[in-house]
Amino acid sequence: MTAYEDLFELPASRLDFDLLVRFVATAEDANALAESKVVELKLKPSDRKISEAVAAFSNTDGGVVLVGVDEAKRGAERLVGISAQQQDGLVAQLHSLLPDAMPEVVAIAVPDTEGQRMTGSTECQSRNAIVDSATY
Repeated sequence: MTAYEDLFELPASRLDFDLLVRFVATAEDANALAESKVVELKLKPSDRKISEAVAAFSNTDGGVVLVGVDEAKRGAERLVGISAQQQDGLVAQLHSLLPDAMPEVVAIAVPDTEGQRMTGSTECQSRNAIVDSATY
């Protein structure tokens, strides 16, 4: 399987930092590392953009939101991660805004950092999700 397929097919327990590095390298080589119908890249878990992306994925064929990705950098340096506190806040926000479409949230440790982690949320089931009275 390719890194792209692995990101979507492997169980959460098998996702790791090396897979994310391969995914980024493969996408960069193809000049295709951008948000798409199935991938969202976010630097910080701020405002409601992540909840909106998860809601959109839950209303379609699903997708992956990677949080802690700095699009201004290249290679593995893009994968800067977020703190455990930021991840906890993100999970709480998703639970509050999307109780019926809560995605699986996977934390992946970023090597050589002070507890930073990549956070990926996946939503592979199609069901309606509502954020702030607007269906996404």
